[in-house]
Amino acid sequence: MKTKFVAAAAVFAVLSAPAFAQDKAPAPASKADVQKLADSIKGDKAKLDAFCQVMKLDDEAAQASEKNDQKKLDALSKQMDETGKKISADFDKIMSSLDESTSPLIEELAKTCK
Repeated sequence: MKTKFVAAAAVFAVLSAPAFAQDKAPAPASKADVQKLADSIKGDKAKLDAFCQVMKLDDEAAQASEKNDQKKLDALSKQMDETGKKISADFDKIMSSLDESTSPLIEELAKTCK
């Protein structure tokens, strides 16, 4: 699961990168920010459902990436962005700036998705 999630997080970061295209990459999200996001998702069924939808879309994006299907990647990216906004205004920013110390927090949350 960890390898799958890390790959999924990498795809998510690549897909959301254009939204953050600036001179330098965003700073990694703090562990406190990621924990706050995870807790807010856990405590709200609608946010958890949206998060699980993003994880499913992310899996589809990984498959599309393997097939070099840019059209599908673009469509999935748009869906992920729209769904992420339902979770939190900072969802894309935090997800695209996960690192080795913060990704396990989201990985644990992803395990609750069916």
